[in-house]
Amino acid sequence: MFISFENEKLIKDTIEILKLNSDNHFYDSRKQTIDKYRKNEMPFELLTYLFPFIASELERQNLKEPKELEKYFPSFSNSDTSH
Repeated sequence: MFISFENEKLIKDTIEILKLNSDNHFYDSRKQTIDKYRKNEMPFELLTYLFPFIASELERQNLKEPKELEKYFPSFSNSDTSH
């Protein structure tokens, strides 16, 4: 997937404006959620119910299959999700 320089700047600006990554708790929570789904510890139906935005983004980006996440989030493979 290619993101143009202009779109990349808009995305980064949006993340900054909404402060999506300013609180590590929220970032870690999203990471843990994606990792649980990737490890088949959470079915997509539950992900959709509990975290509709994450589920819709995975679906929109054709990452609905947990094995697809491995390609884009390899660093999650060995991450510790316990805090």
